[in-house]
Amino acid sequence: MGITFDAAVASSLVNPAHPSHGRTCTGSNGLLVAGCIGDSTSNLVTGATYNGVAMTQIGPGVKTPGARWINVFWLVGPATGAHNIVVSASSSIVLAGVSASYTGVAQTGQPDTSTSSTGTTSPFTQTSLASVAANCWAIAMFNTQVSGASAGTGTTARETSFSMLLGDNSTAVAAATQVNLAVTATSSGFAGVIATFAPAASTTPTSGFLALL
Repeated sequence: MGITFDAAVASSLVNPAHPSHGRTCTGSNGLLVAGCIGDSTSNLVTGATYNGVAMTQIGPGVKTPGARWINVFWLVGPATGAHNIVVSASSSIVLAGVSASYTGVAQTGQPDTSTSSTGTTSPFTQTSLASVAANCWAIAMFNTQVSGASAGTGTTARETSFSMLLGDNSTAVAAATQVNLAVTATSSGFAGVIATFAPAASTTPTSGFLALL
């Protein structure tokens, strides 16, 4: 059984910092991906937790041209049920976030690959590095200079809020494959963070027989 989408949710703009972003995860071999936008001048986000467990950041923060910094975090094996994502910052800033959860994801060796970039032309395409494992999914967080982002070619939007879009390619890809995810908006500033995540190993039952001599 491969990777499947579980659920997604967005938070409102919050000031001061340390917002509580409530969400519910279900299923087994889970993955939680969360992205947030923060300050427009400096990257003041310092981390994120889910149910009190530290999440790992995908690369460094990325500055959207003419707009805000974005930071993206992930966690395998998130606790099921309703819990909070809490984003920390070094000072009081405006913050907003989106998150999505998935099942059927390998619980070690993640992410498979990750990269980020910025641009100034719509549609803006973020291309993953070539995946290492077979049957990965690519997941991307985009931010634009203005609100109203929508998914581009090859992209399934899982959650949009303000200038953010969190989406994926919604299908398994072969090993050593690049994936293009895209966002469109009436904007001259774009940023994207993309990562590929490998599926959990199959647990195909084996059968045998008794040979009578």
